[in-house]
Amino acid sequence: MLRKPLIILAGLLAALAVAPQALAAPSPTLEGEQLVHARAADVQSRCYYDGLGLNAWINFQASGNASGAYAGTFTAGGTARLVTSGGTPGMPTFDGTFAIASPSGSLKGTIQRVNGRTWGTGACNAAASDGVIQATGLVYTVTLPDGTTDQGTVDFSFVDDLGNSSFTAAFHSTTRLSDLDLDGVVDGLDNCPIDANRDQLDTDDDGLGDACDLVDNRLDYFDDLIADSKAAAIPKALIGKAEHARTAYWNRDVRGACTDLDAYIGGVLAKRGKGIAPVTADALVADARHIRKVIAGL
Repeated sequence: MLRKPLIILAGLLAALAVAPQALAAPSPTLEGEQLVHARAADVQSRCYYDGLGLNAWINFQASGNASGAYAGTFTAGGTARLVTSGGTPGMPTFDGTFAIASPSGSLKGTIQRVNGRTWGTGACNAAASDGVIQATGLVYTVTLPDGTTDQGTVDFSFVDDLGNSSFTAAFHSTTRLSDLDLDGVVDGLDNCPIDANRDQLDTDDDGLGDACDLVDNRLDYFDDLIADSKAAAIPKALIGKAEHARTAYWNRDVRGACTDLDAYIGGVLAKRGKGIAPVTADALVADARHIRKVIAGL
């Protein structure tokens, strides 16, 4: 008679043993975390120019005190590239790492420049090998002690100068999801993972968003359709419609290109099973319709 109550009691005790872990609060993010150098000697850099003097590279290192949810000590380092002349001044690349040792947990993370979100500048005194970096909107990614990901922005200041050396990094958490460019579209689904583009606009429909796509593939689609049409040996008049559509689009006549594509589609469908194999006709029509959709936004 006591067996069932004993089983229930054992289950309750097991649940109580697991409950503290299951109910444990998630690790705090780096919201409000501050990294500040402790001594001038904790800030070091090496900077140099390329052979043309157009770009400067700054390799930096810093250490000091961390304050916030993970109070303790930190180390940081990385490389920034500056455009100093011959183009738009700025900081086109920044790759850094940081580590925090704290009673609340040890953290290791990365700090990176993201197009459309990061602004940065700096200076290089090559004679003294001293560098200066000022940046806002850098993006950090770190794994928290509970195994979750924290991401956000960093305001960053680095000055290596014998009379005025300093380092500060201020963190602002924005998400616990993996979203490197912080545009609200998680990595894996983002068509420009390191270029902020919340709209995910992909004009040429090639899987790369306009924000990071250097090549417009729409003319290539016409070329492929023409080549496939010739390979299928369809009537020359229909191939001519595809070629004329390409020419019209090249001349920015979208309406004319769509008219020619409609004529091509209608002609291929009329020949489907009557000189053009159904599977070939269906493939060519699908390609032509895709092109029409891409160029007309329909």
